Amino acid sequence: MEVFTFHGILGLIRILLSPIIFYLILIGENLTAGVLFLLAALTDFVDGFLVRAHKHNLEFSYFWDGFADRVLIFPTLLALIINGVSLFSLYLIIFYVIFEVLIGVMMTIKKKRFYLFHKHRLSARINVIIVLLVIGIYIIISDYEVLLALILSPFLLFMGLDYFIHYAKRNV
Repeated sequence: MEVFTFHGILGLIRILLSPIIFYLILIGENLTAGVLFLLAALTDFVDGFLVRAHKHNLEFSYFWDGFADRVLIFPTLLALIINGVSLFSLYLIIFYVIFEVLIGVMMTIKKKRFYLFHKHRLSARINVIIVLLVIGIYIIISDYEVLLALILSPFLLFMGLDYFIHYAKRNV
């Protein structure tokens, strides 16, 4: 079973760390939550490297990696909202979630398959790395949200444009 390969276990670690990070944010243990989040983000990087290096079941890997990323990211963002992020941060979180949904819907319609089963484009890989780093840093030091938003926004826009242009083509 693919979940029990090394790269599958790394995805499982992200999934299992998610509720712990969620809880730590809610009780105000942001340093511990942020460090755990960044460690979980590191498993995403290692996971991607292993899949490409060892040519594991790519369809499962695309799904599992994307699923594990979202299980890590979305509850963490929800915990930040519950914990009382600023209105500005709330808008950024809502923008990010809507953006993810729109890209997923567009990819699913275009390919006639659920979007997590698609090969990830380079822009998506870069975007996830940046998003994971920015969220981890934000958890630890929430005073710099505007700076972090300025770092995050161009990557989100680039990924969105890249996917839109790529999937708007007829023969993709």
